[in-house]
Amino acid sequence: KDFEDESLTSGGWMVYDMVQGSNSWTIDDFAGITYAMITEYQSDPPDPNSWLISPEVDLSIASDAVLTFMNQAAHRTGDALSVKISENYSGSGDPTLADWTTLDATYDSHTGGGFGSWTHSGEIDLSAYASKVHVGFEYKADDNNYGRWHLNDITLTAKESTLSSNANL
Repeated sequence: KDFEDESLTSGGWMVYDMVQGSNSWTIDDFAGITYAMITEYQSDPPDPNSWLISPEVDLSIASDAVLTFMNQAAHRTGDALSVKISENYSGSGDPTLADWTTLDATYDSHTGGGFGSWTHSGEIDLSAYASKVHVGFEYKADDNNYGRWHLNDITLTAKESTLSSNANL
């Protein structure tokens, strides 16, 4: 998913806000790049907790599945952003009613004021999953974990039977 269509929900993606009325994922752009963005800045109520969740992906028919994405931080303190995977999320509603496993990804290490650099997540191996899954990006702010996060170019690459495919989530 590259957000060039300026939509968070195209392609079956969804946003779920755990704190109603607080800041949520939105589309932003800068220097010709369009991306998903979330921040706690001026959130009322404070401390947003918002999920950006992929459509269901069937990994039972795939092998060598790898997830990648680009991310950038600004005015960051702590680790408010994480990427997770679920094999039992229903595809709608409260994601905390499902089981989620946090995936090991590389995040922009920038802290403090200003903006960091676009950072590649690294290749996140999903070969341990051979079922239908959802990938979720959770932003969970509190007094020690906050900042502005940008996401872009979310891609899942896998081999399907004897064919190779590259799905741009």
